[in-house]
Amino acid sequence: MWKKIVGCHNPYQSFTDWIFGQWICPKCKERWVGMSIFFDCTQKHLKGHKIIAKFIECPKCRFKEKV
Repeated sequence: MWKKIVGCHNPYQSFTDWIFGQWICPKCKERWVGMSIFFDCTQKHLKGHKIIAKFIECPKCRFKEKV
């Protein structure tokens, strides 16, 4: 429920991870830190100025999932 309230789209983040802007890859267990606090670490595909897709990706093991 907290994810809807704060707009978190990453299913692999806990509330504490979201506060610190980090997530742990479910495949290789590597911890990744985002660019700021209160960040869900999703990457966005844009078309014009509109978000058309959100996904998470692990650069180490290449895990990628659309969210």
